[in-house]
Amino acid sequence: MVIVAGGDDDIAGDPTALADGFPNGEAVVIEGEDHLTTVPDDRFTDAMLDFLERERL
Repeated sequence: MVIVAGGDDDIAGDPTALADGFPNGEAVVIEGEDHLTTVPDDRFTDAMLDFLERERL
């Protein structure tokens, strides 16, 4: 499971603890983005696709 949050996200906060609770959990922080601007950022898409490729999903 990949957990993605913006580095400036005051709502979600640091995704590391949540990701650590899952087998193969991975935390990704998109620096310079907040709660509303993380998902439209290309780095979000890249992180998701990289994770899916590594997990062969």
